[in-house]
Amino acid sequence: MLLRQPPDPYTAMDYLQPILTKNPKHGVAHWYMARCYQAQGHNYSSKGRKVYQKAIKHFQQAIKFDNQKNGHFWYEFGCFYRDAMQNPTEARTCFENSLNQNINLRACLDLAELEVADDNFYRARVLLQQGLALVSITRPEREQRDRLESRIKGIQAQLDD
Repeated sequence: MLLRQPPDPYTAMDYLQPILTKNPKHGVAHWYMARCYQAQGHNYSSKGRKVYQKAIKHFQQAIKFDNQKNGHFWYEFGCFYRDAMQNPTEARTCFENSLNQNINLRACLDLAELEVADDNFYRARVLLQQGLALVSITRPEREQRDRLESRIKGIQAQLDD
């Protein structure tokens, strides 16, 4: 089983390639492959942009073949655009698409942070409230809320200024 962030992208890619050859519509395998290319591009900054294009291709395939449509792959694609590509515009689009599939706390918070950075405080407040409204039902949601508490407080503090 692969870890969320493979320790060695090349080893993981060697494992994933036969899976994708056998089943090119395997959304999760495409997502892992995208993560591997993302890690590879991060490690080799001079070749990063070229490698990142491969990551984009696999993120797009993961989204295309996503059976669950729970917003996870769109969210991860948004994080890639924000962090690796330094492209908040594309990140915003991906986070919005994540929320269109399924309202989720992480996408609400990340999008709220982008809105605060653009001085769109009303939209940031709506997103924060929307995300926090989700977190009262299940144990995993409460645990996720606990892990994200410092970010939540940071956004709230910016909105209260």
